[in-house]
Amino acid sequence: MFRPPYLCAASAWRALTRASDLQRINSMIVRDCRRHGYCPANLPTFEKLCDAADDELFSKVIRLPSHVLHARTASATDHCITEL
Repeated sequence: MFRPPYLCAASAWRALTRASDLQRINSMIVRDCRRHGYCPANLPTFEKLCDAADDELFSKVIRLPSHVLHARTASATDHCITEL
């Protein structure tokens, strides 16, 4: 899958953007990247790319014990609710 370079820190700053900012980013992707052949024509929107990157990061944090953030996650048993 194509991974645009601007996604490397998107999780950190995406929540700080306004809807107009996201629209400008999506326009840039369509106008520049797709038109000039830097990315495939079926590249998803910026929001979908960020969601996929977040999902991939979270999956690696949970799955890989050697990941630097793995120790910061709660185990599944920490969130189990037992019936009384």
